[in-house]
Amino acid sequence: SAPHFKELKDFCKERAISLVVVGSQQLLQEGLGDALRSVNLPTFGPSQAAAELDSTKPFTQALARKLNLPMVGAEQSDDEDIEPEVSVIAFSDGKNFAVLPIASQDHKRCHDDDMGPLTEGMGSFAPSPLVDDALMETIEAKFLAPLFDSLKQQERPFVGCLHTQLRLTYSGPQIVALKPCLGEPVAQALLPLLDLDFWSLLSDCALGKLPANYVPKVREGRSSVAVVMASGGYPGSFQRGHTITGLERALCVPGAHVFHSGTALEQRDVDSSAPARISSSNSIPRRFTRSASNRFQSSISSSQKLVSCGGR
Repeated sequence: SAPHFKELKDFCKERAISLVVVGSQQLLQEGLGDALRSVNLPTFGPSQAAAELDSTKPFTQALARKLNLPMVGAEQSDDEDIEPEVSVIAFSDGKNFAVLPIASQDHKRCHDDDMGPLTEGMGSFAPSPLVDDALMETIEAKFLAPLFDSLKQQERPFVGCLHTQLRLTYSGPQIVALKPCLGEPVAQALLPLLDLDFWSLLSDCALGKLPANYVPKVREGRSSVAVVMASGGYPGSFQRGHTITGLERALCVPGAHVFHSGTALEQRDVDSSAPARISSSNSIPRRFTRSASNRFQSSISSSQKLVSCGGR
């Protein structure tokens, strides 16, 4: 635990771990990245100071104002439900940064057809047809480059992944959220489309070897859709301990992946703790339909109802 993370540092050193990827935003903001680098462990994940690049933090809000970056205000507009949200992921080694050349399109309502309460994310698909090359260049030049440059100037270089969520408003993109880590389900939709050695990309960032002007390669003509299934009642009150079955059948669907969040393995059964968020990700031909995610969802069942969202 913070502040020194001694047990984890000793574990990595004893086993000669060559790369540590810190996925938890909370641990990054508690200084785990600094602790690992203090004993010369190659670490993908920003320092505690750089991890303050989080849209919920006063530091980031002040930085956005300084850089004239438009952010969605606390008061939501009447156009909230018709202005789509997209996510862009960028990787940085503290000196250079590389933007994934495709964006995902996000779905936050709990149920199909944009119904139900807002959540942290119930699904995502990629690539988003709303973000063409010109808009991606604008996002990189207007939002990402100023953020990374400003952090370098403040001697808090960003090493890791920056997840930028944007609302496409009539007046231009506005920041909805910034997160100093890979976010789900966005990453679960985007990462299966990468056509590269992902370990090498993360290692290059950790070692400060990311080439200048590097553009991550993606698989041509492919799309991906990530669908979250969560315990009934989510995002409100929900029950824990549901047994989830059918994961083996789900993996028989071509191109399917299963990601877990808030689940535990109990006596060879997968049970839900927390909201039991399971994401399916299917990498399929560009002209995808709902049939791919439907086939995946039909393979999974629970002893209690799971909320499933397709995000139409």
